Amino acid sequence: MLNRLMRKLEHALHTGTLIRLERELESGYASGYVIAVGTRWVHLAIVSDDILPAGYQAFRTDDISVFHDPAPHADFVEAALLLRSVRKPAPLKIDMTDAGSILATAHQAFDIVTIHREIDDPEICHIGQVHSLNDKNVCLIEVTSDAVLEDVPRCYPLNDITRIDFGGPYEDALASVCLKTYRRPLGQW
Repeated sequence: MLNRLMRKLEHALHTGTLIRLERELESGYASGYVIAVGTRWVHLAIVSDDILPAGYQAFRTDDISVFHDPAPHADFVEAALLLRSVRKPAPLKIDMTDAGSILATAHQAFDIVTIHREIDDPEICHIGQVHSLNDKNVCLIEVTSDAVLEDVPRCYPLNDITRIDFGGPYEDALASVCLKTYRRPLGQW
């Protein structure tokens, strides 16, 4: 099953089709363009239900339960994106080896990342700046929903991470407010 899925993901990467995937860990789906495939992770440029770019998400391939290529209503969505002058995203240089590699390279391009540990806590995500990273853990200086930076980093096991988001509208808004409020780039904390 996984080998077949990997072939489908690789096909979507090479053809540039809009896809939809579903995971058992959450209700709903993710639609977007496959921009990188690793051995255990897939990286999508997300297209929201509002038919707008919505950042990037990386998912563990083991968690994918349903895969549509093309996504339902792909022709309509792509026509709407074209009319809105939205182009397909250029691939990012994200190392897809494992969660740590994804976080390390995403952190170089984006001030804030979001990690999900849906098996341990499906209702909570952790948003912040990567403070430190090793083979087993990532430590984040988290940003509250009010765009306030926490004082102490919190660490999470990399093996617990099921999804990684970055460059989305919410992360961008938090980063912008932090930058304006604190008047210095987040990378200097």
